Amino acid sequence: MTDKIGRRPLLIIGPLINACGILLTGFSTNLTILLISRFISGIGHGMYTLAALAYISDIASDHNRARFIGMNQAALLTGVAIGPAIGGILAEIYNLRMPFYVISIVVAITSIYSAFYLPETLKKQRSKKGKSAQSKNKMALFLKLLKSSQFISIALITVCIFLTRQGSRHTIIPLLAVTKLNITTGLLGAIFTIQAVVHFCFLFPASFLADKIGRRWLIIPSIAATSIFLLLFVIANNFIFFLIASILISISMAMAGPAPAAFVVDITPKEITGIAMSMYRTAGDVGFVIGPPILGYIADKHGLGASLTANTIIIIIALVFFIIFGKEKRNNVQLI
Repeated sequence: MTDKIGRRPLLIIGPLINACGILLTGFSTNLTILLISRFISGIGHGMYTLAALAYISDIASDHNRARFIGMNQAALLTGVAIGPAIGGILAEIYNLRMPFYVISIVVAITSIYSAFYLPETLKKQRSKKGKSAQSKNKMALFLKLLKSSQFISIALITVCIFLTRQGSRHTIIPLLAVTKLNITTGLLGAIFTIQAVVHFCFLFPASFLADKIGRRWLIIPSIAATSIFLLLFVIANNFIFFLIASILISISMAMAGPAPAAFVVDITPKEITGIAMSMYRTAGDVGFVIGPPILGYIADKHGLGASLTANTIIIIIALVFFIIFGKEKRNNVQLI
């Protein structure tokens, strides 16, 4: 859709739909309305996310794309960090519904901002062959991209990143901390905060390096390090060991942050950037969805350590595929 109607309309409509979903969440009186409202909010958020990535790819060049994507991810992390604090204060002063009312207004304001200040960046591709020929050409490019070993390899890496994030870091590792090391919920919350701060601090260096030395040469070591650091949790026998492992995996995953998205844009024809970014996000969503049930099932059958070990094996398989097929065009990288 972003390649057909442009980035700007989705950057306006997406936040507006999201705001409606958030507002409806605040007015929810039963589970059905709550689920519907979250579904609406998710639609708006998805529209914005895809349009934002496509917009960034339009205004960035091959030599600074990772830095632009890194700034976008840093902004998202800032929202994730301050959102719960603001929401908690509003809920404590007023009630549990107030945060949703306030946030819906803030999100709607972003829609208004987009309407007034964001120019369209999609360059209309005009051809004597007409719109039908253009559509066929885009479809051909899209199918070619889907069959590309480069795209498949980076998609597998993306699945692994989100699978690890949601399956291991947000599900298995907290369970391991509580059941094996008897870490309290307060300390666990503090560790999550430390992880977020570490991730934020290393995101900008990662963006710079991805532009300087290339996406591939940042993805490979960072993903390899993530697979190794996962195993540290298996052998962690005290709080300090667990904390060190948490910091290390935050660094490795932060270093991989902007590079995969930049890699996708690098290998994608300009005409189908929006479609390619939607497929990239879909790959992430697949990992996000399948991570907890798959790793949770393994944990139930064979233990939490076996689940983390399985995650490591999955990462290594995807990494080997990427090393073989994830080739990068050296002329897309500015070596300075």
